[in-house]
Amino acid sequence: PEDDMPGFARISVIHRERTAARSLSLSAVQKLGPQEFGPQTSEPYAWSWALCEFLSHHPRYRERFQQLGESIFRTSVGPEFQRLFADDAVPMGIEWAQFARHIAPGYDFARTAIEFEAGKPLGPPDATISIRADHGWQSSKIAVEAGATYAISATGQVTLGKSTKPWLSGPEGITLRYADGRPIGKLLAGILE
Repeated sequence: PEDDMPGFARISVIHRERTAARSLSLSAVQKLGPQEFGPQTSEPYAWSWALCEFLSHHPRYRERFQQLGESIFRTSVGPEFQRLFADDAVPMGIEWAQFARHIAPGYDFARTAIEFEAGKPLGPPDATISIRADHGWQSSKIAVEAGATYAISATGQVTLGKSTKPWLSGPEGITLRYADGRPIGKLLAGILE
């Protein structure tokens, strides 16, 4: 956490870079070389720290990242990284983008880890899925077809916080606060090709 290293403000640097539309992809961070790390630049250090933080805490990647650290003096890091993480390149890139977008002290890697599962075609007439409100993106396990039209409805409630009374949210979210321009608690869907 940033509080453990006062003065470095790495999370603040990443937020500033993201706000200025200068976020780095996973591959861009990996390509940072000695020429980018100078005494007057904090950005490469912040991005490199963030990648190490991401890999060392993510439940799916941390063991392999530890193996990479153990092999650093025996082999070249780039090829070893590719060997260890090649099968997860696409999911890792997606989760890295989410982490870089939402990085904050105390980021909860266990709850934000995405379980990527291939979907199955939607059988007639419909399907019902349950979503865990205390986790991030989750697979519906449903495959959708390009050009097809689908109707989606959602029900349920979640308690987002408490003050004088509980903040109860349905799928539409509540407008007491916003995150990324949307009401907090709003149920979102996305399609991954």
